[in-house]
Amino acid sequence: MPLPEGDDTELGTLVTAFRRMRDGIRRRDEDARLATDALRENEARFRNTLDDMQEGCQIIGFDWRYLYVNDSAARHGRTTREALVGRTIMECYPGVEGTPLFQRLSACMTERTTQRLENEFVYPDGGRAWFDLVVMPSREGIFITSYDITTRKQAELEQRAAAARVVKQVEHLTLLDQLTRSIAERHDLGSICQAVVVRIEESLPVDVAGAFLYDEPRHVFRLNAVGARAAAASEAFLPGETIGIDANGLSRVLTGVVVYERDIADLDVPLARRLVAAGCRSVVLAPMRSESRVLGALVAARRAPDGFASTECEFLRQAAEHVALAVQHAELHTALRTAYDDLRQTQQSSMQLERMSAMAQMASGIAHDINNALSPVSLYAEVLLAQEHDLSARTREYLELIRHSVQGVAETVSRMREFARPQDRGRTPAPLRLNEIVQKAVTFTHARWGDLAQRQGVTIDVVTDLASGLPDVSGVESELRDALTNLIFNAIDAMPRGGTITLRTRLESPPGRGRPVVVVDVGDNGIGMDEATRLRCLEPFFTTKGDRGTGLGLAMVFGMVQRHGGQIEIESEPGVGSTFRIRLPADGLVQATPGAGSPEGVSPRGLRLLLVDDDPVLLRSLETTMEVDQHVVAAANGGAAGIAAFADALAAGRPFDAVITDLGMPAVDGRQVAAAVKEQAPATPVIMLTGWGRRLLADHEVPPHVDVVLSKPPTLDDIRRALGGLVRKPEGRTA
Repeated sequence: MPLPEGDDTELGTLVTAFRRMRDGIRRRDEDARLATDALRENEARFRNTLDDMQEGCQIIGFDWRYLYVNDSAARHGRTTREALVGRTIMECYPGVEGTPLFQRLSACMTERTTQRLENEFVYPDGGRAWFDLVVMPSREGIFITSYDITTRKQAELEQRAAAARVVKQVEHLTLLDQLTRSIAERHDLGSICQAVVVRIEESLPVDVAGAFLYDEPRHVFRLNAVGARAAAASEAFLPGETIGIDANGLSRVLTGVVVYERDIADLDVPLARRLVAAGCRSVVLAPMRSESRVLGALVAARRAPDGFASTECEFLRQAAEHVALAVQHAELHTALRTAYDDLRQTQQSSMQLERMSAMAQMASGIAHDINNALSPVSLYAEVLLAQEHDLSARTREYLELIRHSVQGVAETVSRMREFARPQDRGRTPAPLRLNEIVQKAVTFTHARWGDLAQRQGVTIDVVTDLASGLPDVSGVESELRDALTNLIFNAIDAMPRGGTITLRTRLESPPGRGRPVVVVDVGDNGIGMDEATRLRCLEPFFTTKGDRGTGLGLAMVFGMVQRHGGQIEIESEPGVGSTFRIRLPADGLVQATPGAGSPEGVSPRGLRLLLVDDDPVLLRSLETTMEVDQHVVAAANGGAAGIAAFADALAAGRPFDAVITDLGMPAVDGRQVAAAVKEQAPATPVIMLTGWGRRLLADHEVPPHVDVVLSKPPTLDDIRRALGGLVRKPEGRTA
């Protein structure tokens, strides 16, 4: 029978209360189920998070069993999760309970305090790794995070080792200084050797130390000095005895080489047998060398095999050299101070070079902007001269002056670029026109022999006598230019009161069938050199300029000539002057006369041309200039517009005969324009205008898909020659 509901009887009231209680219990059960599910989801997310962590994560229970291990922790232990979970840490790593690590784990487990430590872990195979560990108490036991710091610890160990080496080197330097002081007051080689041997035996230290002097007539080593330990081992060292030069050690010492025998136990040579008899197993023999002559050898031996570090071998080498050069110890100290000053000067020079490099980059950018700005001026001047025939004589004269001035500025910018160019180190030799290099050297040095000399009240004239039709020479332009520049500077220094520098070139054919050579003379009528100076002037560090000279300039010239397979001769007479003559093998290619080839200024007329540039002023000036030769010109402002205009013309059946584009443009530059043109019409010539034109040509860096590179500011004749060499308008075609 159904329970009554809704009546006012006691039973009805109880039924209503019971139903409410039942519904409440059901709701609580559902809430508990949802909470349990959420807890499980959170736990799963937590475990997934731990699984994905780069740090190792472990949970170890109170019974020391692994309850959870992520992949990173397993990798840290060089094992798998399956091999760890469910097993105790003692089962996985036998003997771990006796380690300091386990003590820290136990402290966290029992005291419930967080522990942090860096632990070196030793694997069963002997491998080692370092980990940064954080051990925290958790509900299940302890929770451990591990981060692999092996790389950092290895770096620290290497730093400590490096520091130890530095300390050792400092100790060796200190000992070397003590050696120098101990021999400073001695003048005979015997007492010098004795002082050094005693100091080495006590301070390095070694088990046996001695000094041999080389008896050159008898070709033997004679024992000159021994330390106290060596003297006690009389079977090893007998003062005054001689040891023949053997082929397994001492003969190499005579060549100036430090010999280190790591284990002499089985070495059957006289000296080795004596040392083995004294209980020694390793030995270093350092030559006492003065310049190219070996005076003797320092011998240091130890009982242990492989008993010497490389730093100790180096120290013995230095000590041996100090023995041989004891009488020059003051000069060595001065040389050390000079070396320090040179290092400081080198650092200052390096900073100066950095500043100069920054200035060179700035100069390059300025030069590019100047070329762009000059281009409209040059082109409009040429258009006016070519088209306006009723100009007055004065106006025409002014326009000619403008054009020549623009060309002069362009040449100045070009020279500024040359100064900004880096050295051509390691570059492949190329055919070079020696006359052009001579002219560049004269131009580059003008400030020195012209402006600066005049400011000092001195007049220096430079005369060039350059033979025509010279064959090319094979070489690196910057090296040849720098060599000639150096010779010009030397000539200027040789004429403190002024004079004349003469540069001549000519072709010489040696007798017989020898290869022709191109000759360049750099002569002056300055103070000249005596015979002794002439013979030594090419030696490195030899200088007659005092503190102003490095003694490297002519040595660098000599090195350049040798690298280029040439010869250098010097003629000089005091009070008359000097002539440096460089002979370089001819390359066989005759230098073309400037302007040869196609007639200047001749090109097809009435061509369809596409001009691409992002500078509206330059674009308009180019358009006006091209209209002088009745070309039909389409102008595109920017690379993207140029590519679109070329494609539209091609699709309409009215292709362009040539494309003239700028190089540096935003978004789409000239290289991309050239590539797009060649992709659509490979036969269409592409002429590139750029403020970097001369540098691109000099560096052999002409971009792909470009037929001709013209430097800004271009002239009308430049463009005509380029079009004349590239474009042949089909007969019967109209623009």
